[in-house]
Amino acid sequence: MPQAPEQTWSLRYGDCKAKTLLLLAILDRLGVEAQPALVHSTIGDTLPDRLPTLGAFDHVVVQAMIGGTEYWLDGTTAGTHIEDLADVPPFRYALPLTTAGHDLSALPVRRPARPDLVVDIAYDQSAGTAFPPLFDLSFTMRGELAARITGMKAQVTPEQLRDFTQGMLASLINNGQIHTRTIESDEAKGTATIRASGIGNLLWARDEPRPYLALDGLIADFTITADRTRAAWRDIPLSGGSSRVMLRTVSLKLPPRAGFVTEGDAQADMTIAGVAMHRDTKLDGARLDFSESIWSSGAEVAVDQLPAARAQVAAAKQRAFRIRAPQDYASRVEEIAEAKKSKRLAPLLAAYQKAIDDDPDKAKGYINRAVFYEGIFEPRAAAADIGEALKREADADTYIRRAGLYSDLGDFKLSLADIEKALELDPGSETALDYKIRLLADLEQYDDALALVDTQIDSAKDKRGWIGLKADALGRMGRKEEGAALIDETLAARPGDPMLLNELCWLKGTRSFALESALKDCTRALELTDDPAQVLDSRAMVFFRLDRLEEARADLDAALKINPSIPGSLYMRGIIRMRGSDRAGGQADLALARMQNGRIDADYARFGIVP
Repeated sequence: MPQAPEQTWSLRYGDCKAKTLLLLAILDRLGVEAQPALVHSTIGDTLPDRLPTLGAFDHVVVQAMIGGTEYWLDGTTAGTHIEDLADVPPFRYALPLTTAGHDLSALPVRRPARPDLVVDIAYDQSAGTAFPPLFDLSFTMRGELAARITGMKAQVTPEQLRDFTQGMLASLINNGQIHTRTIESDEAKGTATIRASGIGNLLWARDEPRPYLALDGLIADFTITADRTRAAWRDIPLSGGSSRVMLRTVSLKLPPRAGFVTEGDAQADMTIAGVAMHRDTKLDGARLDFSESIWSSGAEVAVDQLPAARAQVAAAKQRAFRIRAPQDYASRVEEIAEAKKSKRLAPLLAAYQKAIDDDPDKAKGYINRAVFYEGIFEPRAAAADIGEALKREADADTYIRRAGLYSDLGDFKLSLADIEKALELDPGSETALDYKIRLLADLEQYDDALALVDTQIDSAKDKRGWIGLKADALGRMGRKEEGAALIDETLAARPGDPMLLNELCWLKGTRSFALESALKDCTRALELTDDPAQVLDSRAMVFFRLDRLEEARADLDAALKINPSIPGSLYMRGIIRMRGSDRAGGQADLALARMQNGRIDADYARFGIVP
């Protein structure tokens, strides 16, 4: 029995029965036609298949008719405002309680009056496509979620707010870093808004000649997962879930370069499997604006409609929206060189500093900036930040990261010291053991390097990488034939392995022996590999040794077309250009190679190759 309306009003508390009775009493005095209706709060779509028993229900709401519109009012729901009264709760079926009796009623499918979630992101990608963008973001919620956020706002500490916003918004900014955040509540609208600023990630793909950015939030992650392989499942419809409207608006400030274009469905208006999707976009010079709305109606999809729905999804994915860079756009390494020269990276570094200042006792801010410095080929600055991170939180991976930076700087002793610390924390780390073998060879401690790599070869299931390391160490020691014989022996057990064939070709090319057989090794590897860039680079080395420079240049051009930033390929092409008539082009290639790898001259000098 529900408590009396007077008691609910006095206590300012009541369960669903009490609140329903209070609401019915008020509506009755207002002359509004209304009645209670039983529902199930979580599995309402199963009600038509259940026996007519009171146990089929766990909740009661009010069904009211106002101005010709049917309302389903849940007195226990927080955050409901006048604009939202006609929204239909997600109960699917209800049993109106009337003295005459009533059948189950299907709740109507009705688009919510306001979006449940609104995301607005302004990205600044003007530094270039090779860099993370700055962003300002607002995330607005209404209803129960807004009520919870508002209630939490007054109770959280700054540290809890930092962790909460980073976790809640991470997927929206591709795991970028937030340095400023606030929570705002609007009681009049019944909304809560999280505002955040920071530096994010927009992942421009460079597997095609012109970089592009996929921005399709409508269809990119849309899937229809409905396993109907078992006979008992074949007639079960696909649940549409709860009715919800989401709105996303994005503005993107592009690099100051004419020629950016959009591809795919710049304008879209489609409904698939009960989900209505709409997109509007506008590209104006160096600014892109677009908005996307998604209404998941909650409608079920019958089994016989699933094939057509899947076909619609597949067709829409073929027209996915993206923006593409202009013709002849700079490669990633060229863009980095240009941005450093023109000092366009200062705002990004300022954002990383804000993130560090926001939480100076944590390692994360320093690691994120170190990753950025690594990405722009500044190993000394990156190593300094990793050092700060290690003061706050030391782990094996972070020591390995700094070891790699010290190695890039040519400080092999410091690098080895960090690797030893990493191995103390994680003795089985194959990454650290790989580094240690290479560093021992760099320090000309060949006996120790060979002893360690032999131990790994004896215990490893996949021995190929360790075999390559041992062959390289033998080559450095002047025992190149032994190294080649070791790879040949391994190839006998794994004939046609492209990784081993490439290792053999590279060893012969860099140590300049058995060159005709090296060509066969590389050509065979090219026929078998799915990643030809490195093999083309190896074969170019062999052609260079044979003084077949045009063929070497052709292989290097092909490798750089696949991956325009391979330092070794740029270096060797620079040398070939310098020996021909393209001195300016050669100098440009060498500069880009040296920017990426400060040791590259010393590395190739070991092979007897100098510009």
